[in-house]
Amino acid sequence: MRCAILAGGEGRRIGGNKPLKLFKGFPLIYLCLSRLLEVFSPPILISVKKKDQAEKIAKTLKKWGIREELFSFVFDEFPEVWGPVSGIFSVLKSLNESEKAVLITAVDQPLINPDYLRYLISLQNIFCNAFLIVARDESKIYPFPGVYPSWLKSLMLDFIKFSVKKSLFRLFMDLKKIGSIFFVKKTEANEENFVNINTERRLKELETCFSQRLRIQNM
Repeated sequence: MRCAILAGGEGRRIGGNKPLKLFKGFPLIYLCLSRLLEVFSPPILISVKKKDQAEKIAKTLKKWGIREELFSFVFDEFPEVWGPVSGIFSVLKSLNESEKAVLITAVDQPLINPDYLRYLISLQNIFCNAFLIVARDESKIYPFPGVYPSWLKSLMLDFIKFSVKKSLFRLFMDLKKIGSIFFVKKTEANEENFVNINTERRLKELETCFSQRLRIQNM
């Protein structure tokens, strides 16, 4: 299965250039890519909207010792569409015919556990690519990390062209109606798999929490 990181958002709430923000001294894109390379064969796909985003990310990864052959970029087919929908569609469109699904995560999720990724892969194998697989609890859907089957691209293209509100939540509700989405219970996985760093305040809070946890574990 292929793997992709969504990294094309402007990241205004975190001060811009979200993939390059440092968490515990490391760029978010470096942390995410390193985690994914523990599970998936390269190249890891990186979804972006603009050429300058790709150039900055590539330069940063090279600086941190990530070889160019370990990642490749996918550019949004519909960059004017706000949110992750265009990035997901573009990643699916980039797959070749033999690739039946892709695991997609977001660049602001540096704490994902490789074991949870392997669990998602096992579900994909069990269901033979029949479902989009994401987690949920009683009040919220967690779209990343999630398994997105390649057949979804045709549905997503129509959704992008004709849906008035092109939100990921609306897409999920449409898929739920036709029985094409499988929800993992969020309680079955560690909370860290769903942590998003989308503001400067959140980043600082997590850095403090992470440091305190490490000190407790080392006592």
